[in-house]
Amino acid sequence: RVINISVWLPAGKVTELPVTCLEHGRWDPGLAARFGAGRKADYAMRSMMSHQVGEQRRRSAEFAAAGAPVPHSYAADQGEVWAEIGRRETRAGLHSPTAALHEFWAAEEQEARPLAGAFPCPAGAAGLAVGVGGRLIALELFDHSATLAASWARLVESAVSAHLDHKRAVAAGATLAAHHYPDPGALGRMVGRAVAAVDGALYGPSVGEGGDLRLAGPKVAGSALVRDGQVVHVELFRVEA
Repeated sequence: RVINISVWLPAGKVTELPVTCLEHGRWDPGLAARFGAGRKADYAMRSMMSHQVGEQRRRSAEFAAAGAPVPHSYAADQGEVWAEIGRRETRAGLHSPTAALHEFWAAEEQEARPLAGAFPCPAGAAGLAVGVGGRLIALELFDHSATLAASWARLVESAVSAHLDHKRAVAAGATLAAHHYPDPGALGRMVGRAVAAVDGALYGPSVGEGGDLRLAGPKVAGSALVRDGQVVHVELFRVEA
């Protein structure tokens, strides 16, 4: 499973987390097994789920504005996530008995590992920008360089998985190939669009401690975890206009 949002867990308490299943056949009685920590979902999958959670939050806010007692929801579209895993298996020519995304990651490990190892964490960095297919697709910012360093390896694996899936999509004719890198102004444009979208953002209590901010604007969408007036984590994704 994958946790749908960034969470600040309170100490000494049990917290119910919003999650999405990444293995369609997980609950088959003959196949059930214990959960364990694994790879971070890739940026393309995270972008899709962030959009879904944002849409759910906006619908909840509309019902609440109309007087309906609707709790905050951070659910993603489980059916669409499973469908996306199926599409990826088709592009890669792979099959998992339970449609398990972690089996897909294991199959690409030999190709992914050297790519991920080529990107060490820069000293003092507090953010990561990801470009795939000639476009800047994501930006993550953290409250401190140590926070980024602790997550760096899994974030780079996430970027590499998105890159490899993009290559397979190009080979399958599902998207066009790009023969260039994101232009130097791409990062500034994404940040500028995110800043412009803050005025219309939704803010509410997060799971655990702090608050959750959801923003959406032209070509950008994302979220932020805020605690004690400080932004702990921001994730921004490129979306189509």
